[in-house]
Amino acid sequence: MKSDIAIQVENLSKVFHLRQPRVDENGNESHEHWALKDVSFEIKKGESVGIIGPNGSGKSTLLQILAGVTKPTSGKVTIRGKVASILDIGAGFHPELSGRENVYLNGQIHGFTKKEIEEKFEEILAFSGIEKFIDEPVKNYSNGMYLRLAFSIMAHLDFDVYLLDEVLSVGDADFQLKSKERISALIDIKKTIINVSHMTSLLRFNSQKIIYLKNGSIEKIGDLQILNDYENIRFEHFKITSYPFYNFKEIINSGENFLINNYNLDNFKFEETGISNQHSFEISILIQLMKDILIEIGLKLFDDKGNFISLLTSRQTVAMDSIGNYKISFEIPEKLLLSNTIYYFDLIIAKDNAIELKSEEFLIIRTSKNKVVDNSELLGKSLISLPYKVKTERI
Repeated sequence: MKSDIAIQVENLSKVFHLRQPRVDENGNESHEHWALKDVSFEIKKGESVGIIGPNGSGKSTLLQILAGVTKPTSGKVTIRGKVASILDIGAGFHPELSGRENVYLNGQIHGFTKKEIEEKFEEILAFSGIEKFIDEPVKNYSNGMYLRLAFSIMAHLDFDVYLLDEVLSVGDADFQLKSKERISALIDIKKTIINVSHMTSLLRFNSQKIIYLKNGSIEKIGDLQILNDYENIRFEHFKITSYPFYNFKEIINSGENFLINNYNLDNFKFEETGISNQHSFEISILIQLMKDILIEIGLKLFDDKGNFISLLTSRQTVAMDSIGNYKISFEIPEKLLLSNTIYYFDLIIAKDNAIELKSEEFLIIRTSKNKVVDNSELLGKSLISLPYKVKTERI
């Protein structure tokens, strides 16, 4: 193994034995499922690598083997240095111990001394944002609190390799932003990072190389162009006739407070390749309020590199504060989508200024390749200040 290599995977395979046989398209039965089959690759020290692939492609199994949680059926893994892994919320925490006790326990399990942990403890605590609950048993923590503490421990102790599995899929917007910034800081100091995520916008933000898994085997290894190819495949599969936009979420039901009934895209002009970014269009959301509470709806817009562009909010319009059905319409100005690329909208619903629901990649829009926006007048200005129109009506 060369001195500049941090991770070497050689002919790695993992087979699971099934209780109930699987039947393939030819009618053949099998009691085996090959989660990984003959996977080989190398990752250099200081590289940040994103792993993509559809559900069942073997991404999480691969990370579990790299972390030592699961043993391979065959093949070999060699890793240089201390490994931090966040593969599951609260993995490695003792439920009866307090958050403080788990920080020390987790750190010592990973080979750090009590003194090393003490030196970093205040930073870990401040980043996690759970100071008021640090001496409570972690069995009483919410999923978000678990994740905050687990990520904070891993991000502040001095590891060499970081294994992250959908680590930003849980947590509020502020914590996700801090986590992105922390991952970026780790990249800057040349830590080795493997990040599994369905959020291609996130991987664009913090990856230098992409590994594309499919059916347990490596489909491609290379630069960020692989993300473009992968998204094209996703878009073809989810394409809606005559609508150049894509939604990968089910209709959202948050339970007792409100229900998202539908959403629409209106007043748009589109080319064969996507929405024209020289014309404004409207996103409208239909929501049923189940209780007399005040809520606000926001749409956070990101570009294909994960850069935050703008927050659109219903705060400036008629309040939604009583039981009933509402339609909230956001007019997206043509100059908000500046280039010919893919844009992501996250849906956020807040009650009493606290996030009640967050749906990442609620809406994905591809702008037309045939149109170019003259954005010279916007250079050096904050995109967040661009005007947009919002309307709320009771229906």
